[in-house]
Amino acid sequence: MHRNDALAALRALMKKRKLAAYVQPVHDEYLNEYPPACNRRIEWLTGFTGSAGTAAVLAKKAAFFTDGRYTLQAGNQVGKEFEQHNSGELAPDAWLAQQLKAGDRVGYDPKLTTPGMVRRWDAALKAQGVRLAPVANLVDAVWKHRPAAPATPIMVHDIQYAGETSAAKCRHIAKQLKALGADAAVIAAPDAVCWLLNIRARDVENAPLVLAPAILDARGNVQLYIDVSRCDAAAKKHLRSVTLHDPSKLANDLKSLGKKKMRVLCDPQSTPVWFSQNLSKAGA
Repeated sequence: MHRNDALAALRALMKKRKLAAYVQPVHDEYLNEYPPACNRRIEWLTGFTGSAGTAAVLAKKAAFFTDGRYTLQAGNQVGKEFEQHNSGELAPDAWLAQQLKAGDRVGYDPKLTTPGMVRRWDAALKAQGVRLAPVANLVDAVWKHRPAAPATPIMVHDIQYAGETSAAKCRHIAKQLKALGADAAVIAAPDAVCWLLNIRARDVENAPLVLAPAILDARGNVQLYIDVSRCDAAAKKHLRSVTLHDPSKLANDLKSLGKKKMRVLCDPQSTPVWFSQNLSKAGA
C-alpha cells in the first residue's frame, strides 16, 4: 500500500472512531525498539526504520518525531506527508496540545504504551480539554498483507549457562511477592520471561527473545501465554511445571485475577498500561 493510501485508510478509521488524532510509536507490545516484521508499524506507515520515533496523525496533517540520533535518517526515509520534529525540542504530546481543541479525542494503543507515557500525555492534553482514548491498534486494522507473528521454536537454556533452575528462580520471586503482600506479578518484558523460565527463541533479530508474557503467583506457579506448537518434546519437558495457555486467554485471565480482588504487581517501566487497565477495571 502506498503511504498516501495508508494515511487515507488510517484517517477513515479515525473518523469512524471519532478520533481527532492517533499516535503510533516505534516499539511494539513488548516495548522492543527493534520489533519483528509484523510489528514494524511505524516503518509501514512512514518508511522509518530506526529504533526511536513516534507518528501523530490528524485529519489534515501528520507529524513524525525522533531524537537527535535519527534526524538525518528520518529526513531520508519519512515522506513529505509528515512534518518532522526533533523530539528533544518538541515532544509529540506538546505538538498535539498545540493542534487540538477542547473535546477532541486522541487514540492510542494501550498495549504499546506504558503508564508513564499515559500520565505524561494526559497532563499535556488535559489542559486543552483533550482526552486520551485507548483503542485497539488502528494501523493493524488497515495494514493489508501484514506479516505473520513470529513463532520460532522454544529452546531450553541449559543450567550450565543459566546457573540456577527455573523452579528456584520462581521460588525466590514468589517469596518476594509474599513479602510485598502481592498475590501475583505480570511479567511482560521478554528478557525477564526468558530469564525466569530459562528459555530462549528467535522471535526478534539479534536477540534470543521469546515474545510471550507470563503471570507468576505468590506460590511460585507460572502461566505462560504462548502457542504450544512452538514447544517440542524437550521444551515441554522443561516447562512441565508451567501452565501453557493460548495468548487469546490472557485478557480473560487478567479479568479473573480482578474478580478475585488480587493484588498484582506490574513493573511500570516494562509493562504496557493495557495490563493494569484490564486488571483495575476487573477489580484487582
